[in-house]
Amino acid sequence: MTMKKIFALMTCAIIAVTCTALTFALTGCSVHAKAGKELKIAGHGLMPPISFLDGNNKLVGIESDLARIFAADMNKGFKIDLMSPDACFAAVASGTHDISIGWTITDKRKQAHDFTDPFISSNYMFITKQSDDTFNDKSKKEILAAMNGKRIGAYSEAEHINFVQSEVAGATAVPFDNLALMVIALRNGQIDYILWELLISEDDFIMTDLFTINTDIKPIMTPIVESQLAIIVRKGNTSLLNKLNESLERIKSSGELDTIFAKYV
Repeated sequence: MTMKKIFALMTCAIIAVTCTALTFALTGCSVHAKAGKELKIAGHGLMPPISFLDGNNKLVGIESDLARIFAADMNKGFKIDLMSPDACFAAVASGTHDISIGWTITDKRKQAHDFTDPFISSNYMFITKQSDDTFNDKSKKEILAAMNGKRIGAYSEAEHINFVQSEVAGATAVPFDNLALMVIALRNGQIDYILWELLISEDDFIMTDLFTINTDIKPIMTPIVESQLAIIVRKGNTSLLNKLNESLERIKSSGELDTIFAKYV
């Protein structure tokens, strides 16, 4: 299989952040406008490179950069409110927020929300210990079969845990709140593998802090699910959907989107 450049959607190690600190970070990255001219964004938490706090406790990432572009193209300010994944979908569906950035496109989700054109690809992949060569050159079918009877760590508030429960026969899905805890559990033998979602760009190198910092783990390079990430809007909001797609097309064509990705490699 051709190796690909991988940006990990990696949850920050274990971050103790108070509600006050989060509010401060969000205010720092917001661009304010007159009432009624603000793009309200449901942010899905601290998941680099989509969304994370930098050394100055400021919310940064692909989400913030895209939000700034979308708002500018619409001559609006913007505000990002952090919440759980489930709350993001509910906020957009109810209309309290306009959009949420960086979600895997699925048929189930399309029933309740509209998706923009995708802006990057992503793969579900298993993570294992560096010493484990069991799956070298194995197919997806062979890998899934070998997961029978194994304990697989997965994110509790995303499609990951649902996938393990429904698609990995005989495996035990072990829910976690973040990736850092999964890595610790893998090291300690509390789980056998991790299922995580990695952002994919066509290249020949693995470029992610996850595997650079944690040299004792590695991805099993065969993708289990190949998917794409996009922005969600309220079902039927065609006007907003078209504006977002126009902005995405512009930054894809100009190379600005690639420049944004390069900032977080």
